[in-house]
Amino acid sequence: MLCGSLPMNPPFYHSPLWLVLCLLCACGKSVDPVAPVDLYSLEKVFQTKQQKGAYVLPADGLTARWVQKLQTSSRRGLRFAKSQLRKTPQEALPLLLDSLSKVEGDSTQVGYLLNLCAALGATQSPEAEAPLLNLLQTCTVPVVRTGAAEALAQLESLSIQTEFLERAQLEMDPAVIRAMFSTIARIGGPKASHFLGARARSWIAGDPMSRSGLDAWKALLWVEDASSLSVLQSMESILPPPLLAEGLARRVALGEKGLTESLRSMLNPEKYPSGTVRLTAVIGLASAEDWQGVLLAAQDPDFAVRKTVIDALQLPGAVDQGVGLAHLMEWAADPSPTHAYPAIHALMKQGRTEALEPWLQLVSGFPLDPGSVGALLLFRQEGLEDPRLAPLLLSRWPYCDSAQRVDLLRILGRVPDVQVLEKIKQILHDPKAQTDVKEQALTSLALFGADGLTILLEYWNPERNPQETERIFSTSANLSSEADFLPWVDALLTMEDLPPLHLKFLIDVLPLKLAEKAYPRLLGIYQSETRPTVVVRYVEALLKDYY
Repeated sequence: MLCGSLPMNPPFYHSPLWLVLCLLCACGKSVDPVAPVDLYSLEKVFQTKQQKGAYVLPADGLTARWVQKLQTSSRRGLRFAKSQLRKTPQEALPLLLDSLSKVEGDSTQVGYLLNLCAALGATQSPEAEAPLLNLLQTCTVPVVRTGAAEALAQLESLSIQTEFLERAQLEMDPAVIRAMFSTIARIGGPKASHFLGARARSWIAGDPMSRSGLDAWKALLWVEDASSLSVLQSMESILPPPLLAEGLARRVALGEKGLTESLRSMLNPEKYPSGTVRLTAVIGLASAEDWQGVLLAAQDPDFAVRKTVIDALQLPGAVDQGVGLAHLMEWAADPSPTHAYPAIHALMKQGRTEALEPWLQLVSGFPLDPGSVGALLLFRQEGLEDPRLAPLLLSRWPYCDSAQRVDLLRILGRVPDVQVLEKIKQILHDPKAQTDVKEQALTSLALFGADGLTILLEYWNPERNPQETERIFSTSANLSSEADFLPWVDALLTMEDLPPLHLKFLIDVLPLKLAEKAYPRLLGIYQSETRPTVVVRYVEALLKDYY
């Protein structure tokens, strides 16, 4: 992200593992960290809805079970099944084809058909072409035809192009047409280019019978081969300014020379008041490596255009030539962190770390000096790592309250510095450290690799509170390789005095981290004669969902 609003949450909170754990934990009653009895209450921790029927072992193997889950499953089970089928495409293919043959004419199985289409597309097998094309040609449900078209796009096969184009001329549903045009573009070739060009030309000419002409134009711009170049050249005289700018930029990207003057002429705000036109022209000039042409838009009245200029100056060709330093330095001095960041990021790529100095100076007064809070937000962006940052932020620790210390840790967690790691370790073992600071310290360990994992596992013990435990398990799963994670998991599963809540967090993590290798471990708990019944029933619900 080069511009826009500065993120207010640490990267960890966007991890899928964290979100799933939160959802899983939300299924039961909330656990009060100051009521340790809940930590040891099996009934309160392992709450499940009433289950219908016992878990049935997958007689035909896990792959067959995951194919079955495409038809009926919970949301998390369906997501899991799709992810696992992508890992075993050749094993899944015959099962998927057989399943499709049984339901392809059943318009009541819309969700199942869509899931089968997506799974077949993911196999990238030529054997999936014919049944998917037949579904596209015969199914009466538009959304299923859309799914079939999207799946065929993943196969990118020229062998079905003729039949596909014939079907595209008959299709009436706009969503299906859009998906088919996208597939045509991905397949490519002269037939694709001329088909899309003809549709776009009719639309531009105002033909009332032309359907989805704009979609055809957008798709034409994605065709990769030289055939699209000749089609775009033939359309130049009829294109309105926004499309002309897009067409010229695309032609440059396809290798055509001699278009820079035409693109430069489109940077004039008086002649072309649309910022989108001028922005697209900048993209075309950057693609042509006409850096002086790009700089003609450096003072454009539209910030989005100026932002595109900054983006262009971060491209390797511009960085190698040190283009636009004066402009970048000017933009980097903007008092708004949001506006300054793209230019600073570009300068950092050129090794010009002096752009950070005024912002480091502001941060040196955090949180007391004016402007220091905004400066701190700036350093939460990517690509601004500097060796001066860690000691500077650590020096501000004594002046901060708990919320401000959390903000510091969010940035320090991205600085690979031994001082930071030592500080995090100190926080974790400080009995006076506030809970929210400790929680963020645990989260920040996620970016320190093996060193962070060592500290994390040293810190964990069965007496940790629920919030800390949740972060320890989820962060360790993110940090660990499978080889590191398995021994720890197996050791924990054999602990007789592992608190129920800790056991629950561990069980929740298993399928998300270990996928197929979690199955025998969960099955072992389910078939155990010594595990409490509530634990067995909880694991049974997971097995039904995932396996």
